[in-house]
Amino acid sequence: MKNEILCEGKINHYLRKSMLPSFIAGLCLASYTTTLIASETESRHGVVSMKTITNKLSIEGGANYTLQNANANGISNEAFAPFDLVISKKMWGGDIVAYIEANTTPSNDGVAAVIGDANGDVGSALDKNGVGTIQISELHYTREIVSSELTMGLVDLTGFFDINDYANDETTQFLAGVLVGNPSIEFPDYTLGLVYHGHVIADTLSLTAAVSSSHGIGDNDDPSYNKLFGVSEKRKGLFAAVQANYSINDNTKLNAGIWTNTADHENLDGSASGKINNGVFLNADANFGIVGVNARLGWANNEVSETGTFYSLATELTTPIGPIGLGLASSVLSADAKNTGMDNSTLTELYYRADLNDHISISPSIQFINNANFDSSGDVYDKSLTIYGIRTNVAF
Repeated sequence: MKNEILCEGKINHYLRKSMLPSFIAGLCLASYTTTLIASETESRHGVVSMKTITNKLSIEGGANYTLQNANANGISNEAFAPFDLVISKKMWGGDIVAYIEANTTPSNDGVAAVIGDANGDVGSALDKNGVGTIQISELHYTREIVSSELTMGLVDLTGFFDINDYANDETTQFLAGVLVGNPSIEFPDYTLGLVYHGHVIADTLSLTAAVSSSHGIGDNDDPSYNKLFGVSEKRKGLFAAVQANYSINDNTKLNAGIWTNTADHENLDGSASGKINNGVFLNADANFGIVGVNARLGWANNEVSETGTFYSLATELTTPIGPIGLGLASSVLSADAKNTGMDNSTLTELYYRADLNDHISISPSIQFINNANFDSSGDVYDKSLTIYGIRTNVAF
C-alpha cells in the first residue's frame, strides 16, 4: 500500500499528454501493486493495457486521433495523430522506463498553433522547424528506498506535481490544456531531473520534491539532446518544487506546493531582466458517488508571468453510457502584462466519452473560449470562439 498514492497520480498523468509522463504509469505497473492495478483501469495517456513480455519487461502503447474545428475565419480545421510507447524493465534493483512519442506536424494556421489552450495533446515532439518527429521523451531510473522512491534521469515533472483524477488526461478526459494542467506553474518540458517521493504518514500524507534544469527538450531554440545537456548555458537555471499530498479519506485528496524557476526572465513591463519566476498551487479532488470534482488554484510572479492567477473547476459525471465532463478554467492576466487589447482568458469545455471496448474510445467535445491567448482585441480572431472536436483513442 505504501506506493499506492504516488502510483495513482503517475498513472493518471500518463493518461494526460498523449505524450505523457511515461515514468508514472510504466513504473507503477511494473511494480505489480495489486491493489493499485485493481482500482485503476487506465494506465498512461489513455493507454489502458500493459503487456508483460517477461516478469521483468513490460510494454504499452497508444494512439490518439483528434479533429478540431474552430468555426472562425483565419483558423483552419486541424487533425492530429500522436503516438506513445512506454517500455519498462526491472533491473539494478529498480525500474528503468523509456517513453517514446511521435507527433504529426501542426498547421501554422490550425487550432493548436493559433489557440494553444484548445488542445493539450499537440506539439510535445517537434523539431526546431516545428515539424512533427519521433523522440525519446523520458528515460529514467526509479528505486524504492524504505518508504520512499527516488527517480533520476530524463523526466516529465507534470507526472509528479499537480495531479488529480478528473482533469489530468487530454486523451480520455478534457482536451484543453488548461483543464489538464495548471498554466501558472512554469514547468520545464521533458528535462534532466531528480525526484523524491516519501511517505510521512502511511496512506495519508506524503511529500514530493524535485530539482531539475529549467529548460527541457522543447524549451530550447534547438530542441535537441545536445541543448538538453547544456545545463550551464546562459539564461538557463534550475526548476525546483515541493508538494504535500494529503488523502483526507478514500474520496477526498488534496495536494499543495511551491515552486521556483531561476532561469533568466525579463519583466513584463520591460523594466529589467534577470528575474526569477515562482509561485504556489493547490489541487483538490472529491468524489460524490457518480460525480467527481476537481478544483485548481495557482499564483505566479506577476512581474514575469503573464498568467498571474489561475483557477479551474471540473466535474465528471459517470453515466450508464459513459462519462460526461464539464470544466471551466480562467487565466487571470498579470497586472504588469495588461495592455490595450489584452484581458483575462476563460475556457469552458464539455465532453462525452464512449468506451467501445477496453482498447478504443470515442469522445466528442465542445469548447467556448473568451480572449484566447489573452487577446481581447478581436483583430486576429473573434473574442469569443467555439471549437468542436472529436477524438478517438486506441490503446494496445
